[in-house]
Amino acid sequence: MFTVKKTSSSDADFQKLACELDQDLAIKNGEKNVFFAQYNKSDELNHVGSLYR
Repeated sequence: MFTVKKTSSSDADFQKLACELDQDLAIKNGEKNVFFAQYNKSDELNHVGSLYR
């Protein structure tokens, strides 16, 4: 069963997952990550959904 949590980008769980995603993308993007990172911002999202198992 899954649980959906509606929250914002200030949620600690969301921030942790976003950080893990940023680290993974940095590895996958390699040298191009500097370019892509400027667009990968989530600090002002008012509507975020997290799915828990």
